[in-house]
Amino acid sequence: MIWLIASLIGGMAFKARAVILLVVAYLVSRKSKDLALLIYFFYGVLLVNEVQVGDFLSYESLKALAIIVPSIAVLGEILSGAELKVKFTLLQLIGIFVLAAGLLYGYLLPLGAALLIAGEEELSFKALRDVTVGTILLLSMLWIVKAKYSYLYTPENQVAIAAGFTVLLILKEIRNLRKVTFELRIRN
Repeated sequence: MIWLIASLIGGMAFKARAVILLVVAYLVSRKSKDLALLIYFFYGVLLVNEVQVGDFLSYESLKALAIIVPSIAVLGEILSGAELKVKFTLLQLIGIFVLAAGLLYGYLLPLGAALLIAGEEELSFKALRDVTVGTILLLSMLWIVKAKYSYLYTPENQVAIAAGFTVLLILKEIRNLRKVTFELRIRN
């Protein structure tokens, strides 16, 4: 539920009316996850039109994390069937207040999102480390391309580089999964 609140605050900061669909998806997920995922899909489509970032290496992209990160976490809550309990860690409570203060002072939005992520109890140190290192590598690669090869620094190439690093990070995280065997059992 904390991520839904954070998404609503981020939506207010960006004047993105699409976040209302997140509330609907969150409530519908109690009855039907399929319908909730369909609503979330439409939320994503509308959000892309409302929140636009022209450059990955800009303050706007950092500020956009205040709505993107909570939105992804809400998807996780929808899929896992998280309860409607309002249970916060102290760091998350501080993060919500900082995020709310970001409505007045925009530079606090990324800080609030970072505090919310740091306060998440289910995240392991290894996962946080890997995401941090991956983000630093991604931003370094984008900065090198922007500084040395500015003619290649187009929005399409920025998306391609970001998608490539994301796929590599996901592959690194799932490499230790054990092989699963499936059996088909037919009942008489």
